[in-house]
Amino acid sequence: MPTGKKMNISIKPATINDYGRIIDIRRQVGENGSLDVYPKETSENMDLKSATEKIIGPIQGTSTFIIDNAGTAMGYLMVDEAQKGYNIKSISIAPQYQHFNLGSVAFNKVKEMTQSSGKHMFTLQCNAHNVHAQEYYHSLGGEVLDKDLGNQSTKNDQFSYIFKV
Repeated sequence: MPTGKKMNISIKPATINDYGRIIDIRRQVGENGSLDVYPKETSENMDLKSATEKIIGPIQGTSTFIIDNAGTAMGYLMVDEAQKGYNIKSISIAPQYQHFNLGSVAFNKVKEMTQSSGKHMFTLQCNAHNVHAQEYYHSLGGEVLDKDLGNQSTKNDQFSYIFKV
């Protein structure tokens, strides 16, 4: 992204028409952003049917949002509403747009949703071996709520974080 250009970031509910853009971002992040956590084969052999089932349902609801700049999809956010708050299922930022504070923009959207619903917290799960994400979540005030370690595959090792609003 050219430096010096002002970004006009919006987070808007995704529609079924955004499906292709979301799959594209998912592939980019899998190929470029998580190789230190997940093996390359994971992104190379992405099961499109499985990806479709995981993404299409939330799009048909209202829990998937596009992070957009003047018509360019830079990432997406997926959340579920729970009894006590929200759970972030995914924040995915396309590699070329990472380090532009878009994760914080997405977190602010979830904080806003949490507050406007009268709730006081939201959660997310993070791969226990993704140190960069853990550092980021701690910097945003996240506290480790639970740990699930020692699974047969390290991609299943998870930390659960809570964020109080």
